[in-house]
Amino acid sequence: MSENGFGVGPSQPRKLPKRRFQLGILGVGSIVLFAVLANALAVRFDQRWDVTADKRYTPAPALREILHHLRGPVIVVVLLSRADPLSPTIEQLLLSYRSESRLLTVDWVDPDRDETRFLSKQAELGIAAGRTEDGQVTTDALLVLVSKSQKYFLTVESIAGLDPEHSDSGASFEHAFAVGLKSLFREQKPQVCFTLGHRELSISDQSPVGISRFKERLERDALSSKSVDLTTEGSESLASCSLIVIPSPDVPLSERAISLLRESVTARSNLLLLGGVVPNSDGKLQSVGFEPLAKLAGIELLPSIVVEYDDRFRLPNLFGETFFATPAEHAINRGLMRGSGDAPLRVVVSLAPSLSALSGSRALPLLLSSRKTLVFTDVSDLSRAKPEPDEAKMSSHIVAISGQVERVRGTAGKVVLAPTNLVQNRSFEAPALVVTQAFTESVVSWLVAEPGQEVEYLPRSERPRGLELSRSEFHELLRYVLFVMPSAVLLLGLGVYLRRRNDGRRARSRDTREGRSS
Repeated sequence: MSENGFGVGPSQPRKLPKRRFQLGILGVGSIVLFAVLANALAVRFDQRWDVTADKRYTPAPALREILHHLRGPVIVVVLLSRADPLSPTIEQLLLSYRSESRLLTVDWVDPDRDETRFLSKQAELGIAAGRTEDGQVTTDALLVLVSKSQKYFLTVESIAGLDPEHSDSGASFEHAFAVGLKSLFREQKPQVCFTLGHRELSISDQSPVGISRFKERLERDALSSKSVDLTTEGSESLASCSLIVIPSPDVPLSERAISLLRESVTARSNLLLLGGVVPNSDGKLQSVGFEPLAKLAGIELLPSIVVEYDDRFRLPNLFGETFFATPAEHAINRGLMRGSGDAPLRVVVSLAPSLSALSGSRALPLLLSSRKTLVFTDVSDLSRAKPEPDEAKMSSHIVAISGQVERVRGTAGKVVLAPTNLVQNRSFEAPALVVTQAFTESVVSWLVAEPGQEVEYLPRSERPRGLELSRSEFHELLRYVLFVMPSAVLLLGLGVYLRRRNDGRRARSRDTREGRSS
């Protein structure tokens, strides 16, 4: 009788044949070798596949072209916590950009995990209290692009989507990143000149109607700035100016100033004309002398103010001189345009004169009022205006416009005429005016860009991320969640319980029979 009582001795372990053992070792070795080679190829050929439906992590052709032709190594220093909601998106976008160019490297500094290194990196980049050593404003800087001694700062404002309902932060980041790469390799930093001598707005004025915040925004975008007094300085003072800003003079420009500006725009500089009309002692609106410069660019300026009567666009408790204008089709406005069927993003304008394009010119509208606006040439008429004027006299008007000036070498100078409020501090301090801020920055980017060097904003067509349910569909979903799903779980649990109880009965019955037989 055997030890187990059934006539069978204890089982002995089977020995594998020697050949099968060798084949097993060879198979494991082959798998390890394949994994090593695959990793080596992955490191050598950095290739990524974007399987998202809207290809949100695939660089646009314009950015891919910039990445493929970098003229030197670029380090992207990310000053962002890994726990930040923007972190996953930025990480994936940077990985896709790095796969396009080996000259791009990423240095991620997490202030939550390594505060010491974060402070050290700030000191290395020259960032102190939101401002670089050379005065460039870097409030809320998230990324710093570094190439040799050149730096470009990307902030939350420059990469966040403008429209919360149609978030396009990926495209915003992509555009800001492309502009940053272009700026790193500029041979010369563009200079923006602000005119003085005709009671213009001051870049040192920090009041709500000043333009100090506008100057700081230019410095953040790696642009230098200076003031030029047109009444005392000569044309050599304007020779280095890529863009000349005439910020709402309160008195008419002198003949000398107009001559200097005309000479500059026909030679090298571009112009940003702000305002254009002021009231006289009788309340009648008069020009400040922009007409000669505007006509060079094919623009006609009417000494007037456009007043909005559509309650959907005008600001309450005002005469209608401050309202929301609609961006027109233009390269400047590509970042503000929505898809077909959606209400466009709008820009707040105030005290805007009526503008038009001269026949045969290349002037194009930038901002348009609604069809329910009137033009006033006398500010005293505003208080006497009827609450509901004749709609037959109403029409849409251009309140911001761009034009071009022909130059001797075949190139064209750029001129933009726009309302003054776009550059005032109150427009940059109010979070609700983010679209207005974006429009102003886009105007400046278009004006300072060299011919052929513009970086177009190409928003992506994203799939909707929300759910649109009718009331009946919502109640049906509610019934499904509250009744159908819990009932299914209960039935499943009951089935598992009954199955286990039956299995237990069978096991006890089998044990009983085996005990009796033994």
